[in-house]
Amino acid sequence: MLSTTRGSAARSLCQHWASQKQCRWMSLEDKSNLNLGDLCENIAEEHNLTKAQSRRIVTSLFDSITQAVADKKKVSISNFGSFESVHAKSREMRNIQTGEKYITAAKERVKFKPYTHFKDEVNK
Repeated sequence: MLSTTRGSAARSLCQHWASQKQCRWMSLEDKSNLNLGDLCENIAEEHNLTKAQSRRIVTSLFDSITQAVADKKKVSISNFGSFESVHAKSREMRNIQTGEKYITAAKERVKFKPYTHFKDEVNK
């Protein structure tokens, strides 16, 4: 993970490069969504990898997080947040169109808790 100082330096460099149209991350600000392909392309460019290599890395990361949460482990990523599985009990619901009551099944759901650094970056 980048430290706050390195992150700030990278951000200021990126802002400088964006003004010169050289920074891929900043050029994506105009996009309303960022997908897996965009993430992989950014990582490939930033770390001199092929898109296929970066896709394997990103996919492996997501698979590792998914498997750990499925195994009821909490995954904590510094300066980002934590993922964990929490049990949701079954509960009584009502169909608003028919008024009919029904019971939902109990299930596991994924909880993401953003860390302070992540929230601070979002709220800049």
